[in-house]
Amino acid sequence: MKKIYLLFCFCFFLSTTCLAQFGQIEAGARTYGMGRTSLTTSDAWAVFNNVAALTNVKRTEAFLGYSNRFTLSGLNTLQAGGTFDALFNGKMGIGVTRFGDDLYNEHRLAVGYAHKISNMSIGIQANYLQTSIQGYGTRHNFALEMGGLAQLSEKLFLGMHIFNINQAKVSDFEDERIPTMMRIGISYRPVERVVLNIETEKDTEYPASFKVGLEYNVANWNENKIFARTGITTEEFLAHFGVGYYKGNFGLDYAFTTLPQVGYSNHISLIYRFGKARKSDKDANEENAVPEAH
Repeated sequence: MKKIYLLFCFCFFLSTTCLAQFGQIEAGARTYGMGRTSLTTSDAWAVFNNVAALTNVKRTEAFLGYSNRFTLSGLNTLQAGGTFDALFNGKMGIGVTRFGDDLYNEHRLAVGYAHKISNMSIGIQANYLQTSIQGYGTRHNFALEMGGLAQLSEKLFLGMHIFNINQAKVSDFEDERIPTMMRIGISYRPVERVVLNIETEKDTEYPASFKVGLEYNVANWNENKIFARTGITTEEFLAHFGVGYYKGNFGLDYAFTTLPQVGYSNHISLIYRFGKARKSDKDANEENAVPEAH
């Protein structure tokens, strides 16, 4: 069984990307609960989802997440990172990821910077990628990404993101490269407690997929907030469900994803905000309009 698994990993290693998590670069249980829609979500997880959205994070934040796909021990993902203020009134984010087990694993280190001018934000990020297979060695790559976020009105936001703009090469064999992934989407907030996201994603090697996510603030009293989430993706027609609980500086999110032909996946993540937000009245009004869970 081990030899079969290693053979699978070796073939996968040569023929696909360094992001073996089925080409998914989004992260965080909130994101998965909303059908992997994340382009306009403004929290510390934006370092993996859309670096431009970091500009709307008002505090220093840290996050930690765990995912397991289809109840297989070799498909575990651990992620951690945070965001903090940077030069020129910008925002920086850093995140690390480990996917897999001792036989096959991937590591990613992401460092990004975002800046906001008026109602538009732009960000750029560098990613160091490492893929290892037991008995077959390790490969290293660098991938660059860019993101944008625009507030079109009080209720409408537009997000854009492109991953691997430098088309990093995986292997000289048939000029194999990490796929370039492009995403664009909108977020609509018809009322204060509802967020509706619609996005499309195009991998250079696969047809475009569409994603829809919905979040509803079920309860909001004192410093306690409870969220219910759901969404779908058309790529493999995955159904997504999730909940979130936020109290003060602490947030906990959980998501459940089902793929009828294979099984289900679980995602859980924590987020913590340090101190109190310091902002002007103008910043406070902008934050109230930004689709963030806390």
